[in-house]
Amino acid sequence: MVPTPYYLPEDFDFESLMARAFANQRDDSPSSPHDSPATEVTPISSAVKSVGNGVDGSMSGSGSSGSGSMSRSKAQSKRCRALKRAAAKALVTPESYAPQPPKKPRLVHTVAVDVSMDQLRASDNGFTGYHTKYGKLEYTLEDMTGEDSKFCFTKLEWDGRSDMVLVTNDGYQITHCIGFPDEKTWPECAQRAGDRLDAAAPRLSGRLMDNHRGGFDALSAGVSCDMGMKEPKVVGQANTHNQQIVNNLLSDPDVIRLAGLQSAAFCHCQPTLYSQYAANRLDLKGKHSQLYWNFPNSIFAHVTFNFGPRTVCVEHTDFGNRPDGFCGVTALSPTQGGYDYKKGGHMILWDLRVVIEFPPGATILLLSAVLRHSNVAIAHNERRFSFTQYTSGGLFRWVERGFRMEKDFWASLSTDEVKKEKEQDKVRWKSAFANFARFVK
Repeated sequence: MVPTPYYLPEDFDFESLMARAFANQRDDSPSSPHDSPATEVTPISSAVKSVGNGVDGSMSGSGSSGSGSMSRSKAQSKRCRALKRAAAKALVTPESYAPQPPKKPRLVHTVAVDVSMDQLRASDNGFTGYHTKYGKLEYTLEDMTGEDSKFCFTKLEWDGRSDMVLVTNDGYQITHCIGFPDEKTWPECAQRAGDRLDAAAPRLSGRLMDNHRGGFDALSAGVSCDMGMKEPKVVGQANTHNQQIVNNLLSDPDVIRLAGLQSAAFCHCQPTLYSQYAANRLDLKGKHSQLYWNFPNSIFAHVTFNFGPRTVCVEHTDFGNRPDGFCGVTALSPTQGGYDYKKGGHMILWDLRVVIEFPPGATILLLSAVLRHSNVAIAHNERRFSFTQYTSGGLFRWVERGFRMEKDFWASLSTDEVKKEKEQDKVRWKSAFANFARFVK
């Protein structure tokens, strides 16, 4: 199927949109373990108190335009400098984006989880995750946590206004909870994005995404290279109606801001991995100029809009993603009829045996290809949506295989070369551990 191009209005101001996107991305840049004071590692057994109380989550902190006595020439100079900064930011690409020091560093709460990296499993060649069976059941909070619960997982309280990182017992940072970057404008931005999905959901038609993750509607878009594809391509929708809905969301300023926050958070929290994503993007752009990308300010190749109205994922892994790559998930709810994050919508990480509160507007970066995850059920009269970004492991495989399909790659090798490549495939996943940010006391 040939994907439908994105059609924008003739008067669409793309330069202004780019400037706003990167201005927001810089202002939304989260704290990271590299530039913020880290707390002591909290054992999972004691990490049950609320994280973030008393922490100032404001990151944008832009001051007033100056005192009333500022001279006209000074005011004009200030506006000129602001315009120059906006123009410079508009020239930044996701591939060249670099972390900016936060305007006000925030405390990063660190929680130790009782798992080691070698307990997590990827595919045999290490390019994608391990394909596990999908779950079928939704679970309540009472099923998951508490002494008398079915699973006895640990509940981590999180208000979405602070940052939290989950660290394996061998020191690898494998889940990042990203707090609101700007207390003043971010909640409204996320709520408007939730309203967009809420308004779009009833208008979806025809064949939707084959969703094994739960009983809710979803559409995905972006560049992919799954097994069976002859080369990377832009995934389109089944009909022009749904394509237009996706196009409208991709060009929405609030959605673009969500995308930029996830990408910037990935860069701050996992800089080595981010640089590999950037290199892969440049290789793909150089070889396949026909490809176009979802957002001007995001390194991720693909997006899924989960329209709900009850977005409650059952247990699964997104095994097609790069196993050491992170997936960004932002929880959303509409202005009317949202969900109570204290009672439902939590992120369940089965391999880590934790249940994390997941407020609307908050973002979690996780290893979705290797960590089994799902959501705590919400009430049947509540509505919950989510916005996710990720990159297919197939895009990295395509570049590393010399821009060839698997069968063509293996057919081109000698017997000795085949043996060497198979040895590399066996160790690719464990070799990738070196890419992760580590916790250093």
